[in-house]
Amino acid sequence: MVLILVLVCLAALGFLLLRPRGALRAEIWLDGVLVETVDLSALTEEREISVGEHVTVLAAPGKVRVKHSDCPDKLCEHMGWSSSPAKPLICLPNRVTVTVTGVGDERDAVLR
Repeated sequence: MVLILVLVCLAALGFLLLRPRGALRAEIWLDGVLVETVDLSALTEEREISVGEHVTVLAAPGKVRVKHSDCPDKLCEHMGWSSSPAKPLICLPNRVTVTVTGVGDERDAVLR
C-alpha cells in the first residue's frame, strides 16, 4: 500500500514539473478594455504599440515596458521592463495597464 502511495506521489510530482506551459504574453488594457495581446515568446525584435493617444508600449522578446507616456510624473516609464505576472505596468492618469501572462504565472488574482 505504501509503495502504491509513493508511486502516485512521484507520478503527480513528475506531471507538475514536466507539464507544458503557455507562451509568455502581454495584455494591454485601456479603461478596463483589452486593447491588444502580444505574444512575447514569438517576438524576434522590438515592437511599439500605441495605446490610445497618450501611451506607447514597447514589447521585446520576453519582456515589455512603457516607453512613453504624457502623464506628469512618468512613474510608468520608470517602472522599467516586466517579464513577470508579479510586476504589472500601470499608468493611472491615462488608465493603462499592461500585464504579463503565461510561463511562470505567479499572480494570485487580478482585479479589474
